[in-house]
Amino acid sequence: MEASQARQVPVSQISETLEKTIADLDHARAADLVELGEVRTAKFNGLARDRVRLAAKLGATHPRVLARDSSLALHAATLPGFASEIAISSVTPPRVDQSSWALHGNVLDGSRKPIQRVTVALYQKDTWIQRLGFACTDANGYFVLMVQEAAKTESGPFSINILRNGEIIYIDQNPVTIQPGHVEYREIIIGAAANTCPPPTGTPDVPPPPATPPASTKPTEPTAATKTRGPRRK
Repeated sequence: MEASQARQVPVSQISETLEKTIADLDHARAADLVELGEVRTAKFNGLARDRVRLAAKLGATHPRVLARDSSLALHAATLPGFASEIAISSVTPPRVDQSSWALHGNVLDGSRKPIQRVTVALYQKDTWIQRLGFACTDANGYFVLMVQEAAKTESGPFSINILRNGEIIYIDQNPVTIQPGHVEYREIIIGAAANTCPPPTGTPDVPPPPATPPASTKPTEPTAATKTRGPRRK
C-alpha cells in the first residue's frame, strides 16, 4: 500500500481563510458591543432621571447627587471610545489579489474620537511616494490605501504620514513594508482633529493614482501639485 502524500495547501488559501475568520470575529464583536452599548445607554438614562429626582429632594450638593454626577461624567467620558470600538470592529477588511497590497486603519485623537478628513500617505524621509497614492479618513476616522501594482514597486520601508491642509501633523513610528497579496491594519492615535483632506503637495514624475476614497463617499480627484518634495514644515 503506497504511503499517502501530504496535501499541500497554498499560502494564499490559508491567508484568505484567516482574514475571513478574523473579519467574522470582528463583526461578532461589533454586534456584542452594540448590544452592550444599548444596555449602557439605558443605565445612563436611568441615572440621569435618578439624579434629577435626588437633586430636587436633597439638593445639588448632596453626596448622593454628587455620586450620580460622577457616574454620569464617567459614562460621557468613555462614550467616544466605546463608539470608536464599535466602528472599528464593524469594518470589513479590503480584499487584495496576489499583485496588490492594502493599508487600512483608523486615525483617532487622544480620547479615541475619530479624526475625519485628514490625508494618509506613504513617505520615504521627506518625500511623498506619489505613485502609491494617498487616502482620506471618513467620519469614523477610517481609511483604505490600496496599491494595485504592488509587485512592481519597491517594498519600502515607508513611513505613514498624516497631513492636514497639506502639512504633516503626525508620522507613525512604525514603518510599513509593501508585501503583495497582504493587507495591513494600523490604528493611529494623534492629538489634534482636522476638517480637510487635500492630497499631499508635489509634482509627480508620473500621473498619480486617484485617492482611495472613504468607504461611504465617492472618489475625488487629486488637485494639481507644484513641488517634487513633501510639504514644507513650518
